[in-house]
Amino acid sequence: MGKEGELEIRPGGTDFFGDAREKLLADVCEADLEKVREATGKANLTRWADQKEPVTILFSRQTAGGPVPYSLQTIKTRGSDDHHIVVGVRPE
Repeated sequence: MGKEGELEIRPGGTDFFGDAREKLLADVCEADLEKVREATGKANLTRWADQKEPVTILFSRQTAGGPVPYSLQTIKTRGSDDHHIVVGVRPE
C-alpha cells in the first residue's frame, strides 16, 4: 500500500486481483476474515458492479497496537461503462 492519501499502482503480475486480495486478507482480524473473504469474492464483486449505489463493508485490521477499523467501499468508474467498479480500502 502507498502512503496515506496516495494510490499505489504496480504494473505486472499474472493474477493482479488474487495478489491484491491476498494482501488485503493477510491482516484482517480473525472475527472479520470470513466477511471480507466473502465480500471480495468474484460473485459479490460482479454483482456490485451492476449496482448504482456504493457498497461499504466495515472490518478491522490487526496491527501491533491492536485492531484498527477500516472500510472497503466500491466506487463506480466514470465513463460509459456501467459494469466496472473500483474497490478502495481506507482507515475509518
